[in-house]
Amino acid sequence: MKTLSKAAIQAAQDIKREPFPTPEWGEDSGVYLTELSGNTRAGLLAAHEANKDKDPAARNMALEDALIVACVTDEKGKALFEPSDAEMLRTKNSKVRERIAAAAMKLNGMGKVEEAARRCPKQAITIEG
Repeated sequence: MKTLSKAAIQAAQDIKREPFPTPEWGEDSGVYLTELSGNTRAGLLAAHEANKDKDPAARNMALEDALIVACVTDEKGKALFEPSDAEMLRTKNSKVRERIAAAAMKLNGMGKVEEAARRCPKQAITIEG
């Protein structure tokens, strides 16, 4: 096994992008779904948790909005939407929104960490050193 340096890790292009068809938005059309960085994922999950007192439908809609804004890009990885586009995105076909959000969650391995947290009781974490 080759041991990596900090510089090699920093230079690694580790954010994957996948084409995603959106026929609802035009024949033979699509966008790219891009993996989240650690910081973006943490912010998205924190925002979702901050909405825990909202009704489930509103909370799910906000999560879909955030996933679409964070993950939908062009072929070069440039975001197509900004948070201010959420209201416009809510006027789009609910099926395509749901498909994009589900694919973005799958691409980012979301649900796995959250499911494990639900199954395990909260425990204090100590670091011995």
